This record gives sequence, C-alpha cells and structure tokens, in this order.
Amino acid sequence: MSLLLQGAVVPVAAAPVPVARILTRADAAMALLISRIPSIPDAKNNGTFADVPASAPYEKFVVVAEKYGILSADAKRNMRPLQPVTRAAFLKMLTFTFGLPQFLPYLYEDVSSFAWYRRYVGIAAQFDLFPWDADKTVLQPEKLMTHAEAASAIDAVLQQWDRAASLEEQRQAAQQQAAGKLSLYLVMSTEKDQG
Repeated sequence: MSLLLQGAVVPVAAAPVPVARILTRADAAMALLISRIPSIPDAKNNGTFADVPASAPYEKFVVVAEKYGILSADAKRNMRPLQPVTRAAFLKMLTFTFGLPQFLPYLYEDVSSFAWYRRYVGIAAQFDLFPWDADKTVLQPEKLMTHAEAASAIDAVLQQWDRAASLEEQRQAAQQQAAGKLSLYLVMSTEKDQG
C-alpha cells in the first residue's frame, strides 16, 4: 500500500525507518481525505480563510477538512496550512477522519489527565500507530509528525478497517448459513410431522 503525500508516493511497507520530512496541516488534510473519501469534492476557499490562497494545491483539501472537523481555523479564521503537525494533533485528525473511538485506555506516562488531546491518545496504542518508537510508555505528543509516520499510521488504521470489514462479512455469511440450515431443518421437521 502507498499513500499520496503532497505529490510524492510513500510506499508504506517499504519504509523501514521514517523519512524525516515534516508533515504540515495541509499535508495531513490531503493524506487523510484521500485515504477516506474516494473522490474529494471541489471546494473553493472564496476568501473564508485568509491564509489559504486560491488555487493553492491544497485549497480544496483544507476547505473540505474544515467542513468535516478534521481541521479547524483559529479565532482570526486562519487555517495555518503550512504549520507542522504534532502527534497529538494528528491523533485528533485521524479520529475525526475515520470516526475512531475516543477515550480508549492508554498507559502513556507523558500524557496528563488534563491534556486537551487525552481523549484521542488511546488509538495510538490500540492501532500501534508509532511502531518505530522503542519506548512504548511515552507518546511524545508534541513531537512533530513526519510524512512516513503519517502514512504508516493511516495504513495501520486502514488495515484494521479491512480486517473488521472482513470479520463482519464472515459473521454475516455464518448467520446466513445458520439461517439457511435452520430453515431447512424447519421444512424437514414440518414435512416429517405431516407425513
């Protein structure tokens, strides 16, 4: 699997070590939306956000990400598209993009119970979003995300989704098979009773 990050394809499985290119808010919006929505609708800024130039390559992604709550503007209606993304901020974006559960348990020693992002950090452990980290007892919430880390995290979530969808399909097939056997049994026992 590979993900498109600002014009460059990053092969997730082939990258054993994170590439050090820092992820921006615009990059995150693009990568998350492309991985979640098959066709991104055209959206224009129309002057709503002062720091999102018309015809910027990320314009529609930033506008759509704001619409879905993945990104939010500051009090002055700036989207800060070129601002680097921390792990804490990326976990929130990932949660909103994929509708992931919040308030999952976590054991990170560096996450305060009063931190604004605490509701999102459990997904990091649940999905093993940072597999390169040697110390799994710390999240490093203020660490800046790289493109490779973002691609790996999105890939981990998508793989879990694929497994969950597959398990749901298997469960439904088993239910249908069981319902078919039950119907056959009922037909056979009704015929037996009548005969």
